[in-house]
Amino acid sequence: MDQGDEISLFCGCRGPCARLIREEKHPEQLAVKKKLRDFEELERRVAEEIRGIHEEHEKRRKSLGMAPGLSR
Repeated sequence: MDQGDEISLFCGCRGPCARLIREEKHPEQLAVKKKLRDFEELERRVAEEIRGIHEEHEKRRKSLGMAPGLSR
């Protein structure tokens, strides 16, 4: 079995899928790439939200005359 056959078995068909996989245009590959981009965007937004929560917490502690509380 050559590499083309092995790759084409990935999706269960023969022929054009091997080319699509090599060019990274196979529908399953594109779906995975989109999921990764979505996850990275979510991860970035969560990090921003956490940073904002830390800042608000420290502002409240400071306004109450308390020592800084959360470490980053």
